[in-house]
Amino acid sequence: MEKNLHPKNLSRILEDSGRVSIPLIPWFATGAYMAATLGVDTLVYFPWTVLNYMGIIFVIFLGFTRIGIKK
Repeated sequence: MEKNLHPKNLSRILEDSGRVSIPLIPWFATGAYMAATLGVDTLVYFPWTVLNYMGIIFVIFLGFTRIGIKK
């Protein structure tokens, strides 16, 4: 379905939400590396990863308000 949006929007959304959330998922390489390096489970360091989960929240907020969405 065509929404008359610029392809740059998809690239930005994938970058903003995908890349920063990867360390929170323990079965991806970065999540496994961080958990092994810190010696703790992913949920233990989750409260200190504010940038990671707030990025996803901001992407959702900006999508609904259409701030920064290029036509």
